[in-house]
Amino acid sequence: YNPVLNDLYHATKGEGAFLNGQKIAVSKEADLKRSLIATGFPYSSDKVPEDFEWVVSRFARMLPKVQDIRRLGSASLDLCLTAQGVFDGYYEMNLKPWDVAAGILILQEAGGRVSDEQGEFYDIFGGKIIVASNGANHQAIIDQLR
Repeated sequence: YNPVLNDLYHATKGEGAFLNGQKIAVSKEADLKRSLIATGFPYSSDKVPEDFEWVVSRFARMLPKVQDIRRLGSASLDLCLTAQGVFDGYYEMNLKPWDVAAGILILQEAGGRVSDEQGEFYDIFGGKIIVASNGANHQAIIDQLR
């Protein structure tokens, strides 16, 4: 639920994703240069130098390759906005299961894709980096993160 806009997202496995009762779907943008990407900065950035370096280097690498990057501060909302087609992709590191579990289901039910930075299964209990997208630009996002 996004209280600022009074938006309620929900999904049931196999039945689609919805925003305020209306079915939603991911964007179809395949061109990374035309993609609007979301990201976040982990709380570990000030404690773990490698995390800070990864975040800064990937941001610097990604920014000139995409339309723009947004940071809202809510992983679950970033995933829902990707599901809705507002964002074309999203990545972040060091998230907790409660940050992403519902958003992943909503995104997948809207036709999106979720993986780790290698394109493999993202484990909500131990995955370091989440990559979420409309599916069409997923590999291009991963290529920038490697």
